[in-house]
Formats: sequence, structure tokens, C-alpha cells
Amino acid sequence: MKHVQDISDKARVLLGNDFMRAFGMHHIACMYHSSGPCKMVDIERGISSQWANNFSQGYVPLMDNSDMLWTATLGPLLDAFIRDGVDFYPVRWDGGNGKEVFSVMATRCGKTLIEVAAPDVGGRSLEQFHKMLHPRAAPSNLVNLNDDRKLVPIRISRAVGHELMDKVLDFYGQGPNKKRAAALGFNSRVISDVTHDSDRAVLLELAPGATLHMQFWAREESSPGGPSFPRDSAFERATSEPGSGGSNQVNGGQPASAQSFCQDGVWTVSRYNKFVLKTHEGVMSPLPPPGYDILHPPVGITQDMFVDEHFAWECASDKCDMASAGKAFYDFGSRVQWYNPSPGIFAPYSYDPSGYGVQLHWFYTSPGFQPVGTAPNVCWSPNKEGTCDGSFASGKQEL
Repeated sequence: MKHVQDISDKARVLLGNDFMRAFGMHHIACMYHSSGPCKMVDIERGISSQWANNFSQGYVPLMDNSDMLWTATLGPLLDAFIRDGVDFYPVRWDGGNGKEVFSVMATRCGKTLIEVAAPDVGGRSLEQFHKMLHPRAAPSNLVNLNDDRKLVPIRISRAVGHELMDKVLDFYGQGPNKKRAAALGFNSRVISDVTHDSDRAVLLELAPGATLHMQFWAREESSPGGPSFPRDSAFERATSEPGSGGSNQVNGGQPASAQSFCQDGVWTVSRYNKFVLKTHEGVMSPLPPPGYDILHPPVGITQDMFVDEHFAWECASDKCDMASAGKAFYDFGSRVQWYNPSPGIFAPYSYDPSGYGVQLHWFYTSPGFQPVGTAPNVCWSPNKEGTCDGSFASGKQEL
């Protein structure tokens, strides 16, 4: 029992006495990190243009990247949106057991969409809500959540596309590598797997009892026009590796060859995921060689802004071993950045096959675990020159 108590003590050092209530899903704006050959402001503008003018283009595949919260009624929220001039997209869908559920998607700015769902339409007519063919949350997750004091996170939704769907499902435990996925704490169960006109949505319970579910979407997309996607060399030159003259959000450094796409390119699910993955590969440390010592993985150079967008996977059990998890990430082809927020604790940041970030918020590792190298600062605040360790204080790179 002593080692379990030690794990809990370490958790309290990191999070304080309220550590068991840590919120597992969050978005971070760390402006000192790289976002590849485009600035994040350009990416945000390009993607959010898909739902500009009050979502006048209708439902587009990039809208499958969203976080869902549950409440008792949509009435007060819709009243506030109309009063404040906030654009929104209302939908309705089958919540199971013959009950229809209503939800509304909105964003104040940028590419992150929040979807709020409720069993009550808030006095609006059904015709005002677009009928959706796929369930967007689990019926079991919509039980006993009608208390109007709650705004409960119940689902993370990711657009992965047909080309990545099988790899992503394998990563989360629905494929040939279940043992590897289990090393990451994913002992998943398929809640629903529904296809309509080739559009597929798969909803997973990531582990028994998990109430925050994951949903993955694959839809057909037409080939985009406009400026071409950046070349591989643009990603290689936009690295944040120290000494290479790379880019960050403060001082620029994004390669000139990519700017046509950054400013005017058309974003799709496929392009966005490809951009994120190539940024990870350009910024984060290479995969370790085969046969490396899992107790002494490379600590990593730094991470990029897309890893900042992640969910934290909690576990305080000694069955959740970060040494084994690190190897599982590498075996899936994902790069890892190990951070050292307090003595004796290492937090790995990595990503799934679509590039979506995963942080393991665990507290146990096999005896002797010690990543090799000096971990960059977690960087909750910048250095005096306005950047984090691993990013750049000055200098621009042109191609």
C-alpha cells in the first residue's frame, strides 16, 4: 500500500489537495511554441472561415472537431447567443430510447467549436434545428443529467477521415494492437458505429466507467482548390529545435514558401490532420532507435502548439506505468515530449495517429525510470525575452 500512497502524495504535490477533481480536457494557448510553417492566427482564420456568416455553408466536415457539454435546457444559452450576436448552428438527433436530443455548436473565435446538448429545446420549434443522422453522444451518458445546475463535459469529437479511421481506432483499443493500447490505459468499448451515405461516426468508451467519451468521424470531401499545401521542406525549416533558426508565434520565422497557403489556402479535414502531423514531425524529437531502454527514453526537445490542444488521461493506479506507456506511444509512431513538473514525476505529451494530443496524467513509473536529457520548462509563463526554452528569441527564416 505504501507505493500507492506515494503516488497520491506526488499527485498532491503537483495539483494540490483538490487533485482528484482535475479537469481532463483543456485547451492551452502557448504562444511561444511553433505551429509549423503557418502562424496559428492564419490557421484559425482559415478553418473558421468554413463557418463564417452564421454557418451559412451548412454542416462541413471540419465541424466534427468539437467538445460537447451537457445541460438541462438550451433556452438561456440561445437567448444569450441571439442577444450578443453569436453565430451558432443548431442540430437535433436521436438520443436513444425514443428521445430526441438538441444541441447547438458555436465558437467565439477560431477553430475550436463547443457543442452544448440538452433534452429541452428551450421553447424553440423543432424546424429550427437541423436533423442529424448520426448519434452524437451515448444514451447512457444522457441519463440523470437533467439537473439545471450542471454543465457536464461528455464527449470529445474528432474529424479523422476515412484514411486515418482504422489507425485511430487501433490506437484507442479497437484494432490489432489492443495490448499496446492497453499500455496507454485504453481498454475501450464501441458504443455505436453508424454509417450513412459513407459518412461514418464511431463513439467509444475509452475505459470502463469513463464518462467523457470519444467520437471519431469520417466523411467524403471534395478536392480543395486554391494555393497548394506546403512542401515538406517548409515543415523542416519551421522547426523549433534550438539552433536551427525556426519559428514561433512571437517572433515569426515561418518560411516564405508556405505563406500563400497560410493566408489563402482552403482547409479540409485531410489537410488539417496532415498539417498537424507534419508539424509534430518537424518540431518534436525523432523516434528513438529500436531496442532503446524503456526506463531511459529521450526526454525530448520541445513540443508544438498542436500538442497544447489535448486531453489529459488520468490514472493514479500503479497499473498505469509511464515507462510502458512511453514505449506504446513510440510503437504507434507517435513522438513524445517528457516534462518534469515536480521531482520524481514525468508527464508525457504525445498524440494519436490523427495528430490530436494526449497527455498522460499518471503518477507511477517502474523503479529506475529516468528520461535522458534535460526536460524543457513546462512554460506556464515565458522567459524575459517572450519565449519558452526550446523556442526562439529572435531571427527569421526565409525560403
